Amino acid sequence: MVTLTIDNVEVTVERGTSILKAAQKAGIRIPTLCNDKRLIPYGACRLCMVEVTARGRTRKMPACFNPVRDGMEVATHTPRLIAERRIQLMLLLRTHPLQCPQCDAAGDCDLQNLVHEYQIDELAFARESRYFHVDNKSHFIRFNMNLCIKCGMCVRICDEVQGQHELSFVNRGMHSEISTDFGRPLDCEFCGQCASVCPVGAISSKWLVGTGREFELTKTDTICAYCSLGCTLTMGKKGDKVVYVTSPASSPNEGSLCVKGRYGWPYIYSGERLQKPLIRKDGTLQQVEWNEALDFTARELAKIKQQSGGASIAALGSARLTNEEAYVFNRFSRTVLGTPHLDHGGGYAYRGLVDGLAPSLGYPASTNSIREIRKADVVLLLAADLTETHPIAKNEVVIATGPYTKSEAIVVDSVQTKLCDRRGMKLFTKPGMEHVVAYGMLKHIIDAGLFDRKAVDLRCDGFDALAASLEAYTPEAVAAATGVDVEVLRSAAAKYAQAPSAAIVISEGTSRPGYTAELAKAAANLALITGHIGKVASGVYVLGEKANSQGAIDMGLLPGGLPGFRTVGDEDAVKQVESAWGSPIAREEGLGTPGIFAAAEGKTIRGLYVVGENPVDTFPNRALAEKALGSLDFLVVQDLFLTSTAKMAHVVLPVATFAEKAGTFTSADRRVQKLRPVLKRGAAKTDLEVFLALAALMGAPSMTYSGLEQILDEIAGLVPVYKGVSSERLGGGGVPWPCQDEEDPGNEILYAGDHPHGKAMLVAAPPLPRETQADGFPLFLIPSALKFHSGSMSAWSASLMDVCPEGVAEMNRKDMRAMGLSDGDSIRLTNPTGASVQAKVKRSRRPLPGSVIVPYHFPAIGLNRLMSLEQPAIKVKVEKV
Repeated sequence: MVTLTIDNVEVTVERGTSILKAAQKAGIRIPTLCNDKRLIPYGACRLCMVEVTARGRTRKMPACFNPVRDGMEVATHTPRLIAERRIQLMLLLRTHPLQCPQCDAAGDCDLQNLVHEYQIDELAFARESRYFHVDNKSHFIRFNMNLCIKCGMCVRICDEVQGQHELSFVNRGMHSEISTDFGRPLDCEFCGQCASVCPVGAISSKWLVGTGREFELTKTDTICAYCSLGCTLTMGKKGDKVVYVTSPASSPNEGSLCVKGRYGWPYIYSGERLQKPLIRKDGTLQQVEWNEALDFTARELAKIKQQSGGASIAALGSARLTNEEAYVFNRFSRTVLGTPHLDHGGGYAYRGLVDGLAPSLGYPASTNSIREIRKADVVLLLAADLTETHPIAKNEVVIATGPYTKSEAIVVDSVQTKLCDRRGMKLFTKPGMEHVVAYGMLKHIIDAGLFDRKAVDLRCDGFDALAASLEAYTPEAVAAATGVDVEVLRSAAAKYAQAPSAAIVISEGTSRPGYTAELAKAAANLALITGHIGKVASGVYVLGEKANSQGAIDMGLLPGGLPGFRTVGDEDAVKQVESAWGSPIAREEGLGTPGIFAAAEGKTIRGLYVVGENPVDTFPNRALAEKALGSLDFLVVQDLFLTSTAKMAHVVLPVATFAEKAGTFTSADRRVQKLRPVLKRGAAKTDLEVFLALAALMGAPSMTYSGLEQILDEIAGLVPVYKGVSSERLGGGGVPWPCQDEEDPGNEILYAGDHPHGKAMLVAAPPLPRETQADGFPLFLIPSALKFHSGSMSAWSASLMDVCPEGVAEMNRKDMRAMGLSDGDSIRLTNPTGASVQAKVKRSRRPLPGSVIVPYHFPAIGLNRLMSLEQPAIKVKVEKV
């Protein structure tokens, strides 16, 4: 640590901290137009010049990239510095159009604010004019280089944080501007980071242009409803309409957003949103009032329960419900409906956490904060195409492997992801075999003596059984089974084992059914035997697809699950829950989604309550889903839109979006954060209101709450890791669990001490699998996510559909040439069962030879017709249509 004085204020900071950051810690503001905490210091604007006295000498220097030294005395606002800042601002204004009254950035322009602060009324020299055309050709973004001050922040954030390298300086001197190569429209992630970081109005989001000024907007902080990273959104509203979304720099995501978070929210205004409940009458769905729909739903569910018992009803929830809604839905299902059959996410999206990490480590949760990935010396990406699934987590890998670090990324995947371009190693494997590569690395680490013997002895059980189970996983055998290079496998294993800190990330695996649990088990074993657990910038991350993927697990939306990672097999837990709920619950083990569908097809389940899910379009085995739903006596669907599943329902209940309700979400790194209402609700009700109304109509008057705070307090009483979580504590960036009391700030790193059951359990490896064989079906089908879409919800967002209107099958150019295919051709993909789908084909670098990548977001393709819950590696034949 270093102690210095800034404007007579003593401050102590970590060695290497810049003067600017030290001043910010001391509460002293130094002006700047080119600095952002996400970026490498640049020193372009020269407004942050300060006077530094050290060893009897006083010198001027930029505060942004000069580090502090012990005993340093810094002056930030001397008369000379103020005069020089005024001159610097005048030089910027010399070529800057003085159009503040009509500029869309007025009121939110750092240059304008500084000009007012330093009282510049006139220029000391003649103005010069530049003329650049205003570029509106790109999606979402407008360029007006007449306003550019050449701070370079847009170029730097695109390079250093996003890893896109889409923007650069072109031309020289007065004629230099920010542009793409040859002035083409942007072809990138459309994250909008360049617009958000621009200190003036040179790059802006088109939606705000001519819509509203900074001082006209009412701003509300809430949480993004797409992926599980829990990014904070600041939604700017003019009148009663959202016109602009950004993110505060103080948020856990540091102000960064992806295209879905920044531009994907217009589905809240979609004309296709359900406005009134629907009941099937005379074979068609017809609009009715809420009272009729709720009465009919309660009556039909009660009738089935009375005739056949609670076990003849099942419930499917969603990871898009808030914690409070998921908790109440669990209580409603297990007590009011009396069913043990409760699930979400098709039964596979959470397997990596529940069946993978929990048996080994103790908690079904990722171990560290997302922000720590940037500090890791090695990032091992197991089936983690973060560019497509979790772009803000991808940014952390980009920062970790930046130009001034020595960190490396090890990519183990059956897809050539964009992170393959980062510094590190690539281990391309056959689809569904990523966990085999991980076990091969584990085998080499043990055989070469690279594991941490002390960590294993002190903190793990099951080492001998694990070592014995790995006998078949020799590097040579793994190479033969997966296609990876033997020496690269050995090198990657040694690199991971010997790194001072190393993190493992899994994301794409959560959308490929069948093997996520094995992948997570292998990751946990790797982290445990190398000691990369319980410390900063290490651990294992399994990133769910939906906004509350972690919260849905915490609240027990699982077969036989109770709030707090307990099950109906735990008699003490059952008694505690029954006491809190004031009602008995079914003791039998519940069915998961596949079992529910099989039972519905066999008529042993007669009623199904689906909330926020669309199994017809998104769950594996579409034929089974359609047949099961069509066999039900009663199907009620609660959703925003008339999905394919809702079209089969007897009752459809419209509900509010994330922007119209309150509650909490729990992010992938266990951070419990507040969701705040931005808009007034129309005719739709919140999911919570529907659950409570149905409970009252079905004779459960005790199931009432005075508000969300009471529900959260009840959750804190039943979920031990939420014990210290309360509504009052969730301002700002939220609280990570475990949080034991009101004074506990939460724990961003799990297992820094003991594991919940004392020691971690090393889980034995499964038998070495064989490659899927299917004669006449030569290509592997890889279901994939797209960075412009998330699940099926994004397909209702006009903005995202504008930039990515349809899904296309991606193939390697060698395979396309061999089959005589060209970009844009229609192809038919058929699996060994005879099921087939059609899509247009596109040449891409992502698929390896012998595979075809197809997005699962688009109902028009219906990819789940080809998928199977049990089989991650599906083989297909491709024919030109």
